[in-house]
This record gives sequence, structure tokens and C-alpha cells, in this order.
Amino acid sequence: MIVVALAVFMCHQDGQKVKEPPKTLFETCIKVPTGNSAFEDYLRAADAINTDEFDALSNVVTDIQMNPYRELPGRLPDWARGKSLLDVDRIRTRKFESAFKWIEDGNRKPLNIPPELLLPQEGEPWIDRFRNLARLSGAMARVHFADSDPSGATTLIIDNLLFASNIRPANANYDFVGINCERHSFSVLNSNLTNLGESDWERLLEAVHGILNEPTPMISVLTLEKQQIVSDLHTSIQTCLEFQPDPREPKEYNDQSLAVKNALIALSPTERESQEAEAVAWAIEQTEKTIETLRLPEYKWPLPGDPWPPAPKTVYGKFVELHPTDLVDDCRIEMRDRTQLRLLVVNGLIQLFRLRNGRLPLNLGELSAPEAVKDQLTGKDYVYELNGRLGQYQVYSPGRGDLGRIDMRWIREYKNRKEEAGLDPDKP
Repeated sequence: MIVVALAVFMCHQDGQKVKEPPKTLFETCIKVPTGNSAFEDYLRAADAINTDEFDALSNVVTDIQMNPYRELPGRLPDWARGKSLLDVDRIRTRKFESAFKWIEDGNRKPLNIPPELLLPQEGEPWIDRFRNLARLSGAMARVHFADSDPSGATTLIIDNLLFASNIRPANANYDFVGINCERHSFSVLNSNLTNLGESDWERLLEAVHGILNEPTPMISVLTLEKQQIVSDLHTSIQTCLEFQPDPREPKEYNDQSLAVKNALIALSPTERESQEAEAVAWAIEQTEKTIETLRLPEYKWPLPGDPWPPAPKTVYGKFVELHPTDLVDDCRIEMRDRTQLRLLVVNGLIQLFRLRNGRLPLNLGELSAPEAVKDQLTGKDYVYELNGRLGQYQVYSPGRGDLGRIDMRWIREYKNRKEEAGLDPDKP
């Protein structure tokens, strides 16, 4: 002890500081804890898996998933060789399931994200940890199903869905992570529809009905984005003014960017002010129209190819002319997500019918739930295909426009949203 104290004293004498341990995500984000914030509890959960041990176990999971036939055994540590994905996920469940007590507690509280964290930022480490929590939740639910504990799996799925519902309205980054959470829940449920009991389905449907009874979170996300239109436009303008040709880029791209830059430089201050006001007003108007449309049934939401009022034919107008494309992309993602939530309800009603009657329904009319089985994308009932001989069925939406068929399977797309959120677009 004396030697250690002497070393610390000499370190201070040399004008050096003793290295402090890194801050937790909670300490990084929360300056004054309130104890009544879901976001605070979610950060505690994220900190619980923000460890080298969790990362090492997750890397083993990834290696097994990417190499199911053990073609590269040297990549796995000795203890993991010969173990299945389920074996490793059991270890993760045993060591880290306690993190989800924070999620469960947070789901009972208002979100209350600090205002300075509401604007989407690049490199938010807690966003990536929230995503890891979603993936871990799905893995742990599969463990519970495999170990004949559907009640425990159902609790995890409900917590994951409520967590997603709570964070999604915050901003575009949280919205994407929330959708990711829901995707994991849909995927694990789709593989275990017949493993839930009657009480499990009743609990799950109550939670999902509560989510669907709320307005789409996209309304809150676009309302926040509307407030950022001016600052986003200023950032784009400044980036353009600083543009320098890059020999690695196509000549056409460099020429077009230089032309826009020179056109901006040629504008007088009065012209800049006038064009900015016109461009901002147009972008805000399109956002407000989209927000109002999102309050209507999904079959009225915009799709690619729908007509939009033309952007101003000015230099500043060029910077906002693709704004409707972004709005349509957001609506497409949300249409898929809401449809999958509703299909979860329909699957639950089908399974409850099976549990109570000893058979699958012959058609959706036997469920006696006409509103639940109506596809909001088409105005007709969902497609229900029964294979009575095998005792199997499929229920899905044929989709709308270019959406295509929608069921509860995992959907791998939305690369732009992933990249904007600072996430790997090729990982679920």
C-alpha cells in the first residue's frame, strides 16, 4: 500500500493526472438524475451490457452465425468450440438478463430524454447499445422458448415492444432503433407462434393493442425534423460552398457540384435570403402535409411515384427537391411496421382460436374480429391461406404499391436509415 501511495504521489509531483475510469453511458448523458425517466433506466440497461465480456460473447455468436458449419474453427475461442448458438445464448442470458429489469422499470415511466440529446447526432454510443439490447432480447426469448418457458419469452417480447414504442417518437435515430427492436420481436414470434399459451397471447395482445391505439411515432419524428429544416439547409449550403473536386469521384459529379457552388457564390445576399425563405417554406409545407396524412388510414399514405408539388426552380430549391423522397421512404417503413404489428394481432387471434377450439379457423371471419382482420393497406381482409391437411396456415398483406407482400418475417432493408443512424446497414 505504501508503494502504491508513493507511486501516485510521484505521479502528481510530475504534473501528471491519474487516469480516470471511462464514464458510463449514464454519466455521459445524464447531468442531473431524476429517477423518473425511462431514458435513465434504458441507459442503465445499456451500461449493464457495455462490457468486454458481453462484446466477446456477442462476437462468438456472430462467428457461429456466419460460420454455421464450423469451416473456420480457429476463429472461435477454445471454450466455444463444439457449442451451438443456443449454448452461447444461454450463457449471455444467464449473465445479462438482469439488464432487462431496467427496461421493464423504464417502460412504466415517461421517456424524458434531455433536450440536448433530442437532435439526431452522429456517433451516439448509446444508440448502438440500445440496438444490442434489442438483439439480445430476441436471443434470450429464443432461449426461453427452447427451455419450455414461453411465459418468460413473452415477458421479454412485451418489454422489447414497449421499449420500442417508448423511444421511437424521440427522433429519427431512436425511431430506427425502435423499429429494429420490433423486427426482432416479430422474427422470434414468427418461429414460435404455437408455443405461447392462452394467457401469454392475452398479455401480448393487450400490449400491442396499446401500441396501435397511439398515433404513429412517425408524426413526432417528422415534427422534430420540420424544426430542423432550416439548420439542415444551412449545413448543406455550407458543405456545398466548401466543396473541392475529388479525383476519385466521377467527373459528372464534380462538374455538377462545382456548378451549384458557383451559382451560390453568384447570388446576392438579398437573393440568398429570398430563395432560402421560399425553399424552407416549400419543404415545411410538404412535411406538414405528410404529418396530416399520417393521421389517416395507411392506404392513404404517400408512396413512390405519387405526385408532389414541384420544388422552387432556384439554386436553393435544388437542396430541398429530394425532401419528398425522404418523406415517402419514412412512410413506407412505417406502413410495413404498422402492418406487421397488426399481423401480430391477427396471428394471436388465430392461435387463441386454435387453443380454445382445438383447430385452426377455416377463415378469418371465424375470429369474429372484423376490424382486426382488415388490412389497412388495402381496405380488404388480410390474405389467409389454410393447409388443413398439414395443420398450417399463412396470413399476410399483399402490400400496396411497391411494398410487396408483408408478413412477420425479418425484413432486411432501409439501408439509408441505418447509415443515417450510424449503424451497420448489413446487420439486423
